[in-house]
Amino acid sequence: MPRPKGTCVYCGTFDSLHMDHVPPANLFEAYEESNLVTVPCCRKCNSSASKDDQYFLVFIALREDAKQKPEHDRLWQKARRTLQRKEASKFRQRVTSRIKFVQPVTPTGFILPLALSIPIDGLRVIEVVIHIVKGLYFHETKTRLPDTYRVIAHDVLALQNPPLERMRELSQIGTLIGQLQTTPRKIVGKAFAYHWASNPAERTNTMWLLDFFDGIRFFCIKQPTGNNLLG
Repeated sequence: MPRPKGTCVYCGTFDSLHMDHVPPANLFEAYEESNLVTVPCCRKCNSSASKDDQYFLVFIALREDAKQKPEHDRLWQKARRTLQRKEASKFRQRVTSRIKFVQPVTPTGFILPLALSIPIDGLRVIEVVIHIVKGLYFHETKTRLPDTYRVIAHDVLALQNPPLERMRELSQIGTLIGQLQTTPRKIVGKAFAYHWASNPAERTNTMWLLDFFDGIRFFCIKQPTGNNLLG
């Protein structure tokens, strides 16, 4: 049976449609997949996101703030299988070759035990987060985000201890996160939840707080290209 045709929520092309899981299905247990969010997209966008989805899985599994979660062992086993696949040899080599021990120090100067440090491609992670937000925007509004808009994403962990020149901007973000947390919390499976809100004067301007495994959070804002709603 031929696939139905329609508009891809990511690139806007009119083509045969596939259903994309938002967030990636690899973060969830197999039995949860029937209850996950899916959005229509073209084959190119669906297949091109696959490797980034795998990278995001490994990123989440390696986060220190994920290791205390009861789901971490299952998540880490998935990440290990991803890294052990034959076709992932280059990816595995990049990850393992950059592992090193570091000496963590708290903001008050307290020296912590040695810990593993694995450099992460932050831009690649943020691209996955932006992809997720675009999918959730369609899920919530039933409309595709216009090409004249962009998504700006921040890892909430990276907002801690900001440089002085960013204090004002990050203070605004902290206030917006507090406002978002008063909105309904939408739960998707055991691994993911999100809050969102739109500007009553311009419904396309939206804010999002994504929460993976109840602690790994990203704040995202959608705004017209060229505008700075935090300025």
